[in-house]
Amino acid sequence: MRTETQEKFDRIIKESFIEILKPLGFKKKAKKNFYLPLEKIGHIINIQKSIYSTKDDIRFTVNNDDRC
Repeated sequence: MRTETQEKFDRIIKESFIEILKPLGFKKKAKKNFYLPLEKIGHIINIQKSIYSTKDDIRFTVNNDDRC
């Protein structure tokens, strides 16, 4: 059974990333990865949960990178 915190985290991903990035052309790749193909490179955004997260205290980092 999912905790309220886990449900909130999923809503944050949906409302703060999917709904904003999708209209910009990003494609969802895996649960927490987003990719924007560009002419010669692509842009990657990854949401990474901290190893210190628990089911009631979720910490995460947003990573981004340009790939050729």
